[in-house]
Amino acid sequence: MRRMMADKASLVPESISLPPAAPVLVHDLSIFSLLPILRAVLRNGNTHVFFRNSSKLGLQAANLLHRLSVLKKPVSHLTNGMICPIDDSEHSREFVMRTSLYTALTPLARHVNELVDRYMPQSDQFYRHLLCANILKRLAAEMHVQEHLIAYASRLEDAWGCSSTVILSAERIKQRDTRLRGEHKTTTGKLTVQFVPSNVLLFRAIAHCLRMAAYLLSSKRRGDLNEHEKMIGTAAVWGVDTSRMNDFFWCQYTGINPRRLRYLFERPDVSPTVSEAVSEARERGISSVYLNESGRAETNDVCLPPDLSARTALRTVALVLRSYFLASRADKLSRLVLLHLAQEELVHVFKSSQFQALDLGVLWHYHEGGPDNNTGAIHLAGGIRFATHFSCNDSPREEQLKTQHIYFPWGLHDAKIFVDSGSISSHMLLAGCAVHEERSQDASRELARETVASLHQRGAKYILALFDNATPTPNVYRFFLQWIIEDPSLGILLKPKKIQWREMYPGFEDLFAQAFSTDRVHAFDTVMWPADVALAADFAIGHTGISATVVSALAGARVLNLEYDGLDREPLTQYATLHSLGPNRCVFRDHETLKNAVLDYFQDRSSNPQLGDISPVLDHFDPFRDGKASRRIGEYVEWYLEGVDRGVSRETALKRATHNYADKWGADKVVRGL
Repeated sequence: MRRMMADKASLVPESISLPPAAPVLVHDLSIFSLLPILRAVLRNGNTHVFFRNSSKLGLQAANLLHRLSVLKKPVSHLTNGMICPIDDSEHSREFVMRTSLYTALTPLARHVNELVDRYMPQSDQFYRHLLCANILKRLAAEMHVQEHLIAYASRLEDAWGCSSTVILSAERIKQRDTRLRGEHKTTTGKLTVQFVPSNVLLFRAIAHCLRMAAYLLSSKRRGDLNEHEKMIGTAAVWGVDTSRMNDFFWCQYTGINPRRLRYLFERPDVSPTVSEAVSEARERGISSVYLNESGRAETNDVCLPPDLSARTALRTVALVLRSYFLASRADKLSRLVLLHLAQEELVHVFKSSQFQALDLGVLWHYHEGGPDNNTGAIHLAGGIRFATHFSCNDSPREEQLKTQHIYFPWGLHDAKIFVDSGSISSHMLLAGCAVHEERSQDASRELARETVASLHQRGAKYILALFDNATPTPNVYRFFLQWIIEDPSLGILLKPKKIQWREMYPGFEDLFAQAFSTDRVHAFDTVMWPADVALAADFAIGHTGISATVVSALAGARVLNLEYDGLDREPLTQYATLHSLGPNRCVFRDHETLKNAVLDYFQDRSSNPQLGDISPVLDHFDPFRDGKASRRIGEYVEWYLEGVDRGVSRETALKRATHNYADKWGADKVVRGL
C-alpha cells in the first residue's frame, strides 16, 4: 500500500496532496478555457486543474475561480518532467512514443504531399518537398504534445481512480484523418476542444492579410550594395572568437575571402554581445547586418528592411487568398494543411526578399528544430543552405527530418536516422564530429586532470564523470549523490548543462549539501566540454540521450549510458548502436545494475575488461576521427562557390562539389548526391 501511494505521488508535484479530485488537463490555459473547466466542475464536482501553457489573463481568471472556491485547489503547471519523466524506467517512454507517433503520420504525410503538389505546381520539386516537411513538422509537434497530455491524463485516472478531462486548443490530430484513428486511444473520461480565435478561418485570414500589409508598408528599395559575387550569410549565435566554438568554424580553414561573409543578427536573446561581436567581425573584414531593428543602435552597419517587389507581393497575396478560398471549401484535414501552406509561403517570401537584397548565395544558420523557414527563404532567393548537427541522435522523428540542401552527418548512425525520418536534403555527406573539434580545449582537459588529482588526495579511489540533462532528472541526482555519501571511495565530476542546475531540483538542498560536504564532488562550469571532463575520469556516465556519451567516447573515454526508454525494442532496434555491443558493457536500464557493474570492475578489472569500451562501433558515429570535420565542410562550400562563380546553376554546382568530395574522401562517405 505504501508503495502504491508513492507511485501515485510521483505523478504530481510534491506540494500537491492526493485528491479525491477529478483531474482537468488544459493544453493552453486562456480565458476561453473557463467554459470547459466549469463544465468539468459541474460534471465531476471537486476538480484539480493542470495546465501545460497559459496566457496571463487565463491564469488570472483560473486563480480567481480558486479564490471564489469554484476550484478547490489552485491550478498547477505541468512540466515536461511531470508529463513524461525521462529518468524513470517504469514511466519513461519519451523517445519511443515520439518515434511511434511520427511513424503514425506516414499516411497523413502522403496526403500532405498530394495537396502541396496540387496547389503549388509552379514550384520546383525541392521547394514542394520542403513545404511538405515543414507542415509535417508542425503537425507532428502538435500531435506529440496532445498525445503526451492524453497519456498523462490516463495515468492520473489509473492512479486516482476517477475520470479526467483533457482540454485541447485544437482538434486532436489523430482524429482529423480516419487513417490515423485507432492507435493510442485515450482512456480519459472527456476529451474536448476549447474555442481559440486563431482556429477561426476568417480570423486567420485577416491576421495573414495584416501581416502581409505590414511587410509591404515596411518594404524599402535597397541601395546598391556594390557586390557582384554571391555572398555567404552566417547567423549570429556563438560569436567570432576562433579559440572556441564560433559562428565561422566551418570557414576558418578555407580560403574564402572574409569580405564575402555577412554576419546576420536577428535574435538578440541568442546572439553574442552585439557590439563586441560586430567589432571583432569588422576587424576580420566581415560586415554585420541586422535583419530587424533590434540592436541597430549598437553599430552603424546596415540595417536591412524587407525588399519586396510589386510582382512578388501580388503573387504572394494571390497565393494566400487562394489557399484560404480553397480551405473554406475543404475537409478539416485539407483545411489545416492549406492554412499552414499559406503561413509557410508568407514567411519564406519575406525572408527571401532580405536574402536577395543581400546577394546571399549560401546560408549557415544554427536553427535546427521546427519548420525550416531559412532554407525556404534562401531557396527562393536562388541560394543553398548547409548544416551539421550538434548532438547525437537516438531514433527517427520530426526533429531529425533534415531540410537543408546539404547536410553533414557525423557518421552513418545519424545519417540513417535522418534518412529514415524522411529528410529531403538532396546532398548528404559524412563529415565527422566538427563540434568536438571546436569545443574541446587543452585548458579544460588540464583543469579536469588537476581536479581528479585533488579528489584522489581526498580519498577518492575511482572517479565518475556525470552529465545531466536540460530536462530535470531528479532520480539521477538522488541516486548518485546518495552513492557518494555512502561510498568514501567514490569521486564525482559533475558537468551540468544549465547554469541554474541546482534551482531545477527544489527540495534537494540537504542532499546537495551532504554530498558536497564529502569534498569528493566537483561541479564544473557549464561551458566545459563533456569529453574534456570524461577523459580525466575512470568512466563517463550519460543518460536520457547519447550525445555526451558519444563525444566522450570519440575522445577516447570509457563511457556508460543510462537508457530508460528501452530503445533496443522494435521498431528502434536498428538504431540502437550502443545496445548492439551487448549487455553489461555500455547501456544500462537502471541505476543499481550500473553501480554493481562499476564496483565489480574496480574490485576485479578482469571480470569485465570491456566495460565502457565502445571502440567497435565508433566508426558508426564518426568514420574519420581525424580533427578535420570543419575543414571538410568548409572545403565543400568552397567547391560550391567556385561553381557558382563560374556561372553554373545551383544544381550543377552542388553535384560537382559532391563529386569532388567523393573523389577526395571516398564515395562511401556520400549518403546522397552522387
